[in-house]
Amino acid sequence: MKLKLLLINLLFLSILPVSSVAQTEPKPEVDVFCENYYNDALDPNPRYSSSSYYNQVAIQCTLKNDNAYSVEVETAIQWAYSHNYDSSSSITINANSEEYFQFDIYGSDDAPSGFETFTFEAIVIQYGGIRECTDCETTTHSLEIEVLEWIAVELELLSESPTGTFGISEIYEIQLCTIDNEYQFSARISVDGNHDVSPAIGFDYEYYYSYPKAGTMKVEVPKKMELDIISGDTIDIEASFSLEVLQNHTEDVYVIFIVVLGDSGEVSEYLNNEYYYNDVELYLGGCLVEGTGYQYDGDEPNPIIIETSSSDNSKIYLVAGIGGATTLCLLIALIAILMRKKQ
Repeated sequence: MKLKLLLINLLFLSILPVSSVAQTEPKPEVDVFCENYYNDALDPNPRYSSSSYYNQVAIQCTLKNDNAYSVEVETAIQWAYSHNYDSSSSITINANSEEYFQFDIYGSDDAPSGFETFTFEAIVIQYGGIRECTDCETTTHSLEIEVLEWIAVELELLSESPTGTFGISEIYEIQLCTIDNEYQFSARISVDGNHDVSPAIGFDYEYYYSYPKAGTMKVEVPKKMELDIISGDTIDIEASFSLEVLQNHTEDVYVIFIVVLGDSGEVSEYLNNEYYYNDVELYLGGCLVEGTGYQYDGDEPNPIIIETSSSDNSKIYLVAGIGGATTLCLLIALIAILMRKKQ
């Protein structure tokens, strides 16, 4: 009897480890690795809305199967905004092999600045070609994607004096200066952005075509204005430039009034460095101080109208009768300024 009990116990003990191993058999999984392929950041600035290049990041992910059998995997993406990854179909990965693929994720213009987490998920749903896995572990890999700050400060002209002085970057028209006078305007400023903005308006001027001799012309600009408003607000402002011509000029001089709109720090950078124009908007005014060296003969000629290639079919209207060289120079100067505005 004792021998029989001993044999039963030995049999039970020999079965127990096998059962225990079967219960703790590891479930198959795949390794997941993703990378920001070009190490880009998202720039959701609406000024770039015509090109998604700035507001997308290329992601490359790799799924690695180190098991000795094939696996079928379902995948998913956790991302706050849109993407073009198709997770509708499962992926089959052969034994001891890997699959990699690339896709894009996008931001939106209301995405707050900072870092947003992107996560790629993968779970084995079948392995060995026939065995289903209902409780396999999900494996993931996450990336921190930077969302850049942006601010948009826009100007709506409400009034001006003299009429026709401001807005040449919109209507492409310039007229003769009213000598020794102030050039005033009032405007409504709107601000938008994805962070705690510090908007400001700065003022500057430049001469084009010819540069007046020292002491012959004087231009005074308003002081920089800090705007005490937050994103989504508007505020009305008034400002004035002054122009004094102390001596007649033989050549035409174009006086361009420049209003610089943007974040306070960026505006200061522009005012301190004439070649710095990143992340600011420019609103232009100005007029022509006509030189005394060129006299028109006969009847006053018709205005010169130059077609532009802009999308709104705008035209550049130049002062009637100015010479061809001056016309060309002004055109080049205005294009140069407008190209700044678009960068």
